[in-house]
Amino acid sequence: MMEKLIRNFNDETEFNYSIHISEEFRFIYFNNPKCACTTVKATLNQSCAKVLGKSLHYDGMQDIHNRQKNVLLSPAQIGYKNFEDKLSDCNYFKFCFIREPIRRVASAFQDKLTWNSQFRVALNRSLVRPEQAEISFEQFASGVASDTKIRDMDEHWRLQCKQVCFDFVKFDKVGLFENLEADLVAILRQIFSAEADSEIFDARTHFRENVSKGDRVRSSMPADVRALIEYVYRDDVELHATLEKTCSGASDSSVTTNQGSRSSPSPL
Repeated sequence: MMEKLIRNFNDETEFNYSIHISEEFRFIYFNNPKCACTTVKATLNQSCAKVLGKSLHYDGMQDIHNRQKNVLLSPAQIGYKNFEDKLSDCNYFKFCFIREPIRRVASAFQDKLTWNSQFRVALNRSLVRPEQAEISFEQFASGVASDTKIRDMDEHWRLQCKQVCFDFVKFDKVGLFENLEADLVAILRQIFSAEADSEIFDARTHFRENVSKGDRVRSSMPADVRALIEYVYRDDVELHATLEKTCSGASDSSVTTNQGSRSSPSPL
């Protein structure tokens, strides 16, 4: 099992960075970048710290992403055998969030690839282009369509099904980015009880640089490019559509990913 999970990431370090565990409150959160992950991680860490009587303050977004500063643990910190046991333990609440794929990819492009970032340099290298070269969204779309290794090379635009290990984890709750506040409140109540005084730490409010600007990319996206992205990320498109139906009370909750079919978890 562990080999299959780690294989979804670039390396073991990235795998451990992406999973957040509380042994005190019995939950496992699978992180999904460009899907309110900063808000979710901050909210979970601060809620746990508050109940445990620990002080936790964020001076910037980098503090939220710094695992050493926070209270939630990684699989390596609790031991892989212990982590694997917890994945199959029905007393552990396992959850993640999924975002509409076009918006997520557009957000990733706008945030990571429209300036001379390490992400653009790495992508240009993979596409055998000059490292400092600018890249259009159309070129990006062609790149991720050309090779699944390029599509999955970075957590910010990786297939969400892979990022959250959807085919290997029986989730108790899959929240929707589009329903973030209600779904996150439901998760907090599940973890800390309905009476718990847990507040959402909205990173978009505290740190304005965290506000997504992907809509400007999405709104100007040509129809053929949109169709290409929908095809490349078709597993995510299907998963998101199924979750929306489930949340709206539709009866069909069958989910098909690139490794088979399974039932989607019911919304809380």
